[in-house]
Amino acid sequence: ARRPAAVTAEERRAAIAALLQIDGDSLTPAAIDRTIRGCGIRARALEMGGGQLRVIFPEVAGEPEDFDQIRKIILDILPCHLEVEFYFRYLTWAECEAAGYTWGQVEAAEYTWESFQLAVPPER
Repeated sequence: ARRPAAVTAEERRAAIAALLQIDGDSLTPAAIDRTIRGCGIRARALEMGGGQLRVIFPEVAGEPEDFDQIRKIILDILPCHLEVEFYFRYLTWAECEAAGYTWGQVEAAEYTWESFQLAVPPER
């Protein structure tokens, strides 16, 4: 059995309401976003064209906690004819260069490689 992404009773009610709103007009990126977020999943759906959809997690660096469960819920919601790509956010070299990071600063902050790649700047 799958656990819902929504934990509290109020979140579960919102998730059920979001799922009940799915209809023939629910295939727009905005409608898919509303449904996913209504289920308590902090993600956004971006239309990539050609029947492809990218799901991003803008409030999370790296892979979200409980991603396997989240993935199953999202794939259950989305129509099977859409190709879905999950995109995870990590620190890029361009961001490191723009911030002027040096290896000395990184080592002084005692980052591990895993924690450093999750040190993404906040989205603006």
